[in-house]
Amino acid sequence: MRFFKSKKKKKSGIDSNNYLQKLTEVLENIDSKPAGDILPDLKALYSFDKKDIVVLKALTYIHYRLKNYTKAFHYVLRALDIDPEDEMALKYKALLYYETHDENNYLKTLDQLIAVETDDFEVYDQFAEYLENKGSVLNALGNYTLALSCNENLHHAIHAAIGGANCYGKMGAYGIADEIYDMILLEFPKDKYGLYGKAYIKYLSNHINSSAKICDLLLSRDPNFKEANELLQLLNKKGE
Repeated sequence: MRFFKSKKKKKSGIDSNNYLQKLTEVLENIDSKPAGDILPDLKALYSFDKKDIVVLKALTYIHYRLKNYTKAFHYVLRALDIDPEDEMALKYKALLYYETHDENNYLKTLDQLIAVETDDFEVYDQFAEYLENKGSVLNALGNYTLALSCNENLHHAIHAAIGGANCYGKMGAYGIADEIYDMILLEFPKDKYGLYGKAYIKYLSNHINSSAKICDLLLSRDPNFKEANELLQLLNKKGE
């Protein structure tokens, strides 16, 4: 009778003596190496300690990069079981809901992040944009302001600054909106959305010629800029 030898399970090489060293190496290389190369080491670390929240978040990130969203959800939910207010885990969770087009849970997770007083301007910026699109202009303005208070560097937070200016414009505070656009354009004179916003505020405050000049400038740089084309058509009709 023939017997087959059972395959020996390969040892991961992870033990209590080298665990922290290996984890440090993995985290140092997590962005520079391909996700598939990092995953085996993370699996080995996870096998040794299934309750290490750092490993769980790293596995979430790697599976997110690999677009294995179901597995990423599995690990991020385990991380949040350990610490329901872990900011990074909540950010990953929000990102996963965004990628899987689950708007309700995405917004709930942004709410959770705001509740734990995150200092990430992108959280407030994204929530503000959603509120603005839904017509809740005052609440949107508050969140754009919070976004800018987290990061006043316009290079990083220009979307929030433009969003805030848009909200002031929708509320009829054209002077404040115009000042914000001036501030943006002082830093980034060629930013097309900053210029378009200023043109639109000029249109709303009935400065037709000024608005048209800005639109002409935008279209000379980008003839396919849809919003500027549409605004110029409105201005032409109003001029007639």
